[in-house]
Amino acid sequence: MSAINDLMNIGGSGLQAYQNQINVYGNNIANVDTDGYSRRQIGLEAGASTYSGVGSGVRAGDVTRLFNALGQNALLGEQSTLGYHGATASYLSQLETLVGSEGASGLEAALASYQDSLQDVITSPADLSVRTSLLQRASSLASELNQLDGRIQDILADDGLLGSAGSVVDDINSLTEQLQVVNKSISKAESMGRSVPDLLDQRDQLVRELSGQVNITVGADYSISLGGEELVSSDGVTRSELVVDAANVFSVNGNDVSASISSGRLGGFLVAQNAAKTLNSQLDALAGALITQTNAAFDGAYNLNGAHPSDEGYTFFTGTDAGDIAVDSALYNPDNPLDVHPELLALGTTAYAGDNSAAQVMYSVTQLSSSDLGGQSISGFWSYVESSLGGAVSEAQQMEENSQAVVDSLENEMLSVSGVNMDEELMNLMSAQKAYQACARVMSTATDLLDELINLAR
Repeated sequence: MSAINDLMNIGGSGLQAYQNQINVYGNNIANVDTDGYSRRQIGLEAGASTYSGVGSGVRAGDVTRLFNALGQNALLGEQSTLGYHGATASYLSQLETLVGSEGASGLEAALASYQDSLQDVITSPADLSVRTSLLQRASSLASELNQLDGRIQDILADDGLLGSAGSVVDDINSLTEQLQVVNKSISKAESMGRSVPDLLDQRDQLVRELSGQVNITVGADYSISLGGEELVSSDGVTRSELVVDAANVFSVNGNDVSASISSGRLGGFLVAQNAAKTLNSQLDALAGALITQTNAAFDGAYNLNGAHPSDEGYTFFTGTDAGDIAVDSALYNPDNPLDVHPELLALGTTAYAGDNSAAQVMYSVTQLSSSDLGGQSISGFWSYVESSLGGAVSEAQQMEENSQAVVDSLENEMLSVSGVNMDEELMNLMSAQKAYQACARVMSTATDLLDELINLAR
């Protein structure tokens, strides 16, 4: 009887051990297409010997996951770089669409039309219809500058494309909140000696997502920090919010971490936001140079009444930047196109009606390089700005492609360790099933023997 009991113990332990293996291999196969899933494996080990010295069979060890920790560390850094270039390319591309091609061509066309009218009045300075056309086209140019400035202001408004980093910060805080829950669950399970590979996979996925948002530092114990400030503790007990104020100062636990934000989606957002602010400054510089230099030539010249605009209290362009530039209402009222006074245009440095010398200076203002525009001319400056923006978009897109290729390579390398190979898993599953069947035969044989012994004892 003792031998039969030993035989049943061996068969029973084998059934349980190989059933555990079947479950693990089956789970691997079921998750072959699951993102972030790491292949599981379960080892077998000999059971303890009985008092008679006979082995008690086999038992399953802990379920472990195959994971490339070094590859994960490299991937996190590149994931942050990819998030940075991807966000930069996306935001700059949208910025280019909103104020680039359409806005630039409209502004360039309006500026070219204004220059053409200046050339016309240079040719026919006394012609009132030509003078009227100049005022209309100057007003259209001012309107284009106003509209383009309005688009940029909308982009930089609190609810605009690049007005607030709050949405990105919210995403970061949402991920750290999820990580806190997972870290707490993992810490509790490990303190009880339980293996939780599913939670470990979930944590790795969350950390990868978070690294794509901002350049975090992941400790060996999976504590998460930014700029030396802890966001999530390794045991999930504590978590700190990333906070941003209206001036784009980022802080954790009241400490400024703005200087530490260098990549991830948040870093790309800040680059694009700075680009939009620079674009706004460049547009204002263009309008400011046009206003100042044109008025300098105009104010001291003579109109057809033989008077200087400066003496009669009007000028050519009013305003100081792209947001408020306009043709002086004493000359032209765009709300009432018939309220136009071409005779007040001062185009000569003498009272002679045919004098076009001031008009020539006004035209040269658009052609000559200006120190206010970095050595560019008014007519060529916006084309330069737009080409610079287009170049920045192309570069960011190329860097995004390069970074994506590196991420793909690292992920493939990690999959070679942790990925599920269907052929291999099916073979393992078949092997475990056959072993299970063999143990079942052992149990069946032991049962038959036991029945025979019972029958003999009767």
